[in-house]
Amino acid sequence: MSDAIVQRVGEFILEHGMLEKRDRLLLSLSAGKDSMALLDIMCKLAGQMSLTLGVFHLNHLARGADSDGDEAFVTDLAGLKGIRLYAERLDCTMRPRGKSFEEYSRERRYEMLARIARSDSWTRIATAHTLSDNSETVLMRILRGTGIHGLRGIDPIRGIFIRPLLGLNSEEIYAYLRENELEWREDGSNADSRFLRNFIRNELLPFTARRFGAAEEALNRLSVLATENQLLIGRLLAKAYGKAFTVEDGRVVIRPEELDNDESIIRHALITAIRDHFGMYISRAIIEEALRAYRSCKSTLTVKAGSDLYIHYERVGRGSTICIGHAIGGRSKSPAWKYCVDIIGVSAWPLRLDIAECGISMDISVVEYSRFLEEGRNGPGLFLALPENVDYIILRNRVKGDRIKLGFGTRKIKDLMIDLKIPARLRDSIPIVEANGKTAGVMTGFMPGATNRVGVDFMITEKSQKILAIYRAGGINGFNDPPGITAGNASNTARSNNYR
Repeated sequence: MSDAIVQRVGEFILEHGMLEKRDRLLLSLSAGKDSMALLDIMCKLAGQMSLTLGVFHLNHLARGADSDGDEAFVTDLAGLKGIRLYAERLDCTMRPRGKSFEEYSRERRYEMLARIARSDSWTRIATAHTLSDNSETVLMRILRGTGIHGLRGIDPIRGIFIRPLLGLNSEEIYAYLRENELEWREDGSNADSRFLRNFIRNELLPFTARRFGAAEEALNRLSVLATENQLLIGRLLAKAYGKAFTVEDGRVVIRPEELDNDESIIRHALITAIRDHFGMYISRAIIEEALRAYRSCKSTLTVKAGSDLYIHYERVGRGSTICIGHAIGGRSKSPAWKYCVDIIGVSAWPLRLDIAECGISMDISVVEYSRFLEEGRNGPGLFLALPENVDYIILRNRVKGDRIKLGFGTRKIKDLMIDLKIPARLRDSIPIVEANGKTAGVMTGFMPGATNRVGVDFMITEKSQKILAIYRAGGINGFNDPPGITAGNASNTARSNNYR
């Protein structure tokens, strides 16, 4: 039986493409039965697959001498087998408020494993999750309230993490250990049914099995079917809509208008993003609460979706953006920038100005009055009538106290942007045009659904002799263009008049 189990694990690894020859595999081990089976089986497969093995153990310092005993047990075993050991210590009882011991220790353990893998070139990390762990996970999520994503259970592969024992149940693990006379250490806290997983493992599943003998197998079949259905839904949505979300600056961004503002698809995108990108599961109740917040959001709103995960909503004009990340809000404040553009050198052929500080590109040209009549008043461009003695203009972002003189009086530019519901994170990227020491225009028309504002002294009339048109060529579109990225290629360049 022992050889058959090793063979099954090897076939499971090949079936899911978990490993390739000459991979460097780091084993995440406690001192328990599943970990000891994983170590022994992978040692037997290492020769066949030319693997290099390493061992990681985290002492949670939660059980005093017993925790230290687990660490010593794994340390001695790694030494006997001649395998490199990484032993870490972390007092997981000193966890942040709002996080369970299991959640906090799991997060810190995975962070340590990923850091070691990066620093020492381990290509894969193996954990000792089994088929029984999967059935417990599925049942736990059902009881907490989950959708089809949660029913998938434990994935065989998630990034560089693999679960080679996911095809074996607990009885098979015990049989393998007995047949090979392998020792392991029992964690006394596993008997404490105050912890939800222990309650499910020690009480609920055995009770259910007395009435439904194949309960564990049924839960695992459900997991397989949920995975197949989830993959099918994902493929169909990708075919119809393309990517449901993008990853930008470590955060996930969903644009509902690209998903037809269909809440069922937005819901799917939210759950998929939180699971696939952040490796987290949240209950359907939390997702529904997040969607209620999305419906009520008029400008910006942030919802806490987990202990350190936030869903941030923004409405810009008629569009909207949903951003998921570990930090509230959007980008950091844009740096101050100021560009001087020589108008003498500008003609009907556009001059391209790239502002790298906030990812904006603009085309500037001199146009005829007829062009203004065609598209000027509510079009995408900013049209200014410049006095004859103006040789240059300045484009910059706002500074404290900025005002613009409009037909009905002078207004603070900050108040103007607030009225137009421009998100705070984008206000420092809105170009302000200055001429003759006055605010000539504010390019709020960069925002969907908003129009530009022109100072009363720069309004165009039939008698205007010098009309300047400024158009956005790229950038400032929600989260589309990260700082330092400009759109398009310069056909001309603002000549060395940069006052940054």
